[in-house]
Amino acid sequence: MKLKFSTLFLLFLLSFPVFAQEQVMTTEITSEKSTADMLQYKKTLGHNMSGNSYTLNSGDCVLSPYLSACGVTDNFMVGTSTWMYWDYNTHSLAARYSHKIDSENTLGVQSVYMKSFNTDTEYYQMENIRTQFILSRKIDKYMTHHYNLTYEYFYDETVPHSFRRDPLNDDAYQVSISNLFEVDYTDKYILQYEIGVHGINYFYPQILTGFSFGRRWKNAYFQFGFSANGTPRAFANLSRSDSNRKVERNSDLLRNDFAIHPELQYQYYF
Repeated sequence: MKLKFSTLFLLFLLSFPVFAQEQVMTTEITSEKSTADMLQYKKTLGHNMSGNSYTLNSGDCVLSPYLSACGVTDNFMVGTSTWMYWDYNTHSLAARYSHKIDSENTLGVQSVYMKSFNTDTEYYQMENIRTQFILSRKIDKYMTHHYNLTYEYFYDETVPHSFRRDPLNDDAYQVSISNLFEVDYTDKYILQYEIGVHGINYFYPQILTGFSFGRRWKNAYFQFGFSANGTPRAFANLSRSDSNRKVERNSDLLRNDFAIHPELQYQYYF
């Protein structure tokens, strides 16, 4: 167990870019511009488990199955997910706050509360709250590195979402650390890559990785990709299992636990 955790933690540390120490001055972005004018900086939400610190400006809104939200102030936004409502029979309330430390670093806090409804007739039955602490660091004009620390607590996990794996212990929570690398190689196109450790408190901590491609328009954004979590053993061979929907624990299956998730988003801004 100690060896596996050390290996995963080393993987997380090595994923930091060696040029992260380079000090690159970037153009200061003022809050006087609307979200539409700040396309490159504030029109992405990140990945499911690895977010960023970007927020909508006051009065600006986004309509999307993934997240519909509005900016309350220039650094605080609230919203809900219609995707969770329709596909997961789950109500959700999300909030994100950002604080600009300097021209290169922004600190963000994001929290999402989820609670299922119609649990007698629908599939999912869960109640949980996920909180993420995010440090976004502008490396240069093309790359931004988002460091994520995620804590998620489950009040009810009878049938939880797919990022909740069996920890093989009695912990009602999970802790993850991850890096999201955002590459804005043009004003219209974006690449995102994530790598980290999911379920640090699990008996078998898991690798978290993912990739997505994004396309921006003046008032819209489309993202397509996937993320995956699994034990190192599951990534190393084709013998894989899914512990998310297993009623009884099986330690042999959990050694090969693996899952793939869509990173699909379409957003309209107004």
